[in-house]
Amino acid sequence: MREYYIFEVMHMTTGQLIKAARKKAGMTQEELGKKIGVSGSSMAQWENDLRNPKLDTLQRIAAALGVPVQDLISDWEAVDKEEFKRVFIYGEGIKDRIDAALDRLNDEGQEKAAERVEELTEIPKYQK
Repeated sequence: MREYYIFEVMHMTTGQLIKAARKKAGMTQEELGKKIGVSGSSMAQWENDLRNPKLDTLQRIAAALGVPVQDLISDWEAVDKEEFKRVFIYGEGIKDRIDAALDRLNDEGQEKAAERVEELTEIPKYQK
């Protein structure tokens, strides 16, 4: 049974993988879109393979669904190598994730988040 599942996943598009993960998480396109700061219609376009989300957007989708981003990528050969470096090696995806999380907070929550980040900068373990 497990081998059949793996075979099916290997032949799914990125859009199909996003849709399957979203449904497994029990979310609507609107709910997932709101979590990552995009419209439900953008989610529909990605799920129907009318458009391809950028790698940093895929990273936000994966984080919102609680799955590894590699579970949402169907064709690693098609991944832009420079974008991959920018998102995963240089960490720009992290900034996008923080921005998306901040967008979901009210003013008081954003202030608390800023305080927590400032506190982290004082801890030697997290300093550059």
